Amino acid sequence: MRHCAGPCGRPLGRRSDPARGIARHDGRGLCTNCHRNEEVRLDHPRVMRCADEVLDDWDVMRRGGVTRLEAAARLGITEGALHRLLERHRDDPRAKLGQRGPIHTPVRDETTGRWVA
Repeated sequence: MRHCAGPCGRPLGRRSDPARGIARHDGRGLCTNCHRNEEVRLDHPRVMRCADEVLDDWDVMRRGGVTRLEAAARLGITEGALHRLLERHRDDPRAKLGQRGPIHTPVRDETTGRWVA
């Protein structure tokens, strides 16, 4: 069970359960009460990056010739998560798909007749 990262340190859950002493998780690893306190909230950074930041970074990387697989690794997310974000924001000009990854075309060796990657 996770605990609030704020000063209260209460156990966190998806729903609050006052009888068991469990507070609801409200973001940034904080319970609802600590999240409402602006001073506490500002001391705890966001866990997830907003879509605007990811789209800006993706646009720069895509223009530099970075594939989606490499970009996802640099951003710290999976390729599927990056693809879903780009699909969700497909009307944004920064969300062009770009290359998926290196393209391997199998070629047949003329002497042996075997396929070579």
